[in-house]
Amino acid sequence: MGEAMSIASKIVDFVKDEPLLVSLGLVTPAAVKITGTPAVGQILTASPSSAFTASTYQWTRNGTNISGATAQTYTVQAADKGALLGCLVTGSVVSAGGARVPADVVTPPVLGYGVLLESFETVTGWTNQGAVGTLSSDAVNKVQGAASMRLANKGVNGTSFATKAAAFNADPSTFDLVAYYVAVDNRRPVQKISPTFGRGGTYSLSSTGVDIGTYDPESAYWASFNVSEDATMPTGVAATDLRIRPTLSAPYAGGFSIDSIVRNAPRKATICLTFDDVENTIYTFAYPRMKALGLVGTIYVCPSNVGISDSLTWAQIDELAANGWHIGNDGTMDDSNMSLKATLADAVNGAIQVRDTLVARGYPLEGAQHICYPFGEYKINKTPIQVATLTCNGTNIVTMASTAGIGVGWTCYGFGIPDGRTVVSVDSATQITLSGTVPSQALPAAFLDETHWSNNRALPDALAAQGFRTGRITNGDNYTRFGFGRNAMMLGGKGWSGQTQAGAQTLFDRAKLRGLTVLEYFHRITPAGGGIDISESLFDWYINLLATERNAGNIDVLTVSQLYARDVNGASNIPS
Repeated sequence: MGEAMSIASKIVDFVKDEPLLVSLGLVTPAAVKITGTPAVGQILTASPSSAFTASTYQWTRNGTNISGATAQTYTVQAADKGALLGCLVTGSVVSAGGARVPADVVTPPVLGYGVLLESFETVTGWTNQGAVGTLSSDAVNKVQGAASMRLANKGVNGTSFATKAAAFNADPSTFDLVAYYVAVDNRRPVQKISPTFGRGGTYSLSSTGVDIGTYDPESAYWASFNVSEDATMPTGVAATDLRIRPTLSAPYAGGFSIDSIVRNAPRKATICLTFDDVENTIYTFAYPRMKALGLVGTIYVCPSNVGISDSLTWAQIDELAANGWHIGNDGTMDDSNMSLKATLADAVNGAIQVRDTLVARGYPLEGAQHICYPFGEYKINKTPIQVATLTCNGTNIVTMASTAGIGVGWTCYGFGIPDGRTVVSVDSATQITLSGTVPSQALPAAFLDETHWSNNRALPDALAAQGFRTGRITNGDNYTRFGFGRNAMMLGGKGWSGQTQAGAQTLFDRAKLRGLTVLEYFHRITPAGGGIDISESLFDWYINLLATERNAGNIDVLTVSQLYARDVNGASNIPS
């Protein structure tokens, strides 16, 4: 018989797949599932597997015991809103000879999910203003209901926006966090999308909007802003009108769909601490300090680099996994650039090889299905050539001031230009033949080299088709409480190259204010830092900040697996 163990490891219950088992010493805790709906008044049940005989139950709120909550079931209380609920279960693990093992299982947080301000089920009541845009319903790019609203620019540099009078009657200063779903056109620049509030046609109440430039403009995701970010937002003034306004770049043909503006949305930031390149300082420096603070992280493993100079060993990775760390997938065996592989199949097979290697070594499949893109590259980024005026006569022949730099196979984008129009031939210094007809018009356009296999979303979509669940890139952040949209394979990450404590504090405060999910990523931790490395003192400061904020209930600190389990079905939480 073993002694009662004092270590409790937080694990997420993956109901759809195998549970993530965390090894504590020589004892493997039982898979304990918490089932039920995490909503006030609903009953949650903690159910150990058949390999575990439970003797006591203690439900917890943000890690603190809930007085009197010592049964197998628990009824969710109003006080649980915004908290992480868990259940500390002690008993005997049959396969371990009767050792008593506590297992703390984290359930999705019970949050107030806000109020739906606008559903965009119809464009009725919306007015297209500015004379340079088109307004329509979109039954494809929606996140709830039957449709979203699509606003597209006509290719003219001018103000384009849509308004709806009498959409609501409330004081916007009380809205706190405003979240909304956007689907941005592929490769047609949209810099910012701003929902604003007003009354009687006067929009003195303006929002900051969200800088779409921090995202890859080829996806659909949730964005958020806090009304307190607008210094002009008055209090005690009822507004009734909504305005949706984009900021565009040449060729001014950007379009997007918007759905489900939610006010008073859940505002609790989530931080994932992720580590790249199997640097040995993950084990020698980060791990002991994070363990002392009750934090765990995610490492993206490139198996060919394990055991070489200044890198983690498999024994060290085993210990990290045994203490609750998520063992993720670097995307390639040797941390090479996926987008530079010869073919799409080569890139996908590289990620599959890493997954198979990790699973063969006994790490959970769940972790191996979450990848990072080495160098943050999932495609070869190209700069489009802008054309001030592309003249079309209704055929596939187009003219412009200069065709310099444009090549055969390049894609042509602009208002009214059908998708898939590519360059068949560059006929002269001013004329091009396209692969199909274009309407008669003279408007701005852009040409983009997409001849390489990695253009657009080819790699993220192919990885998703092979069962991969998330892919971390190296720019942007996310609002994920209502799900990942189409962005799961392109989750924004935040690096620490050249970062200062003041700068990091500003970004952290912004994440708290907007309820963002931030996938922090670190490389080597050195005494002085520099380049892509972070200094020991800055890393220490940051993890202590996170521990303090987490302990106060202000943020969640999760592994990527835990984040995915919590938010993958977040669309079910959208208010109706």
